[in-house]
Amino acid sequence: MPAGGDKILITDLSAVTSGSIAKPLCRLLQTSAQSIANNTNTAITFTSETIDTDNFFNSGTSTTRITPTKAGYYRVSGSLVMAGVLTYNVVAVFVRKNGSTLLGPGGRMGGLGFQGSPASGPSAQYAAVNCQLLIDCNGTTDYLELIAFQTNTASAVQNTNVSGQFACAFEVEFVRGL
Repeated sequence: MPAGGDKILITDLSAVTSGSIAKPLCRLLQTSAQSIANNTNTAITFTSETIDTDNFFNSGTSTTRITPTKAGYYRVSGSLVMAGVLTYNVVAVFVRKNGSTLLGPGGRMGGLGFQGSPASGPSAQYAAVNCQLLIDCNGTTDYLELIAFQTNTASAVQNTNVSGQFACAFEVEFVRGL
C-alpha cells in the first residue's frame, strides 16, 4: 500500500478488492435429518449450499466435505442442532481436517433448549451447539468436515433437527493467504 501522500494505483485497489469483496466464502445447510449414533463421532451431511463463491463444496464427490480451493487461513464455523428428546447427556460439535484430525474449537457456545408450552412444562429438549476456529488449508487436498457427537441416557441413535427455524450449518470464510 502507498505511503502517506503517494498516489494510489489501480494495483493497490485490486489488492484491496481481492482481499475483501472477492474473498472465498462457503455456507452449507442441512435439509434432511440425519441419524447420529450414540457416543460416535459422525460427519454431518449437507445437501444445500447457500453460498459457495469458489466451488468449495461438491455434493457429487462428498456431502460432508468443504475443500477450500485457495491456500490460506480460514475462519470456520459450525452449528449442530439435534432433535428434541429429554435424554441428552452430551451434545458437541467439532471440525475435522482431512478425515482424521479432530480440531478443538476456538470457541464453543450452546446447550439445551426446551420445546413445549410454558403452561404444561417442557415436553422435550433440543440441543443446539456451535463452534468456531481459525485453520490453515493448502488450497488443494485439505478438506474440512463438521462432526457431531451425542450421548444420551438411552444410548440411542438421535436425529439432527431440520426445520425452517433450526438446522445444521457449516461456514468457511477466507481470512488471508498463508
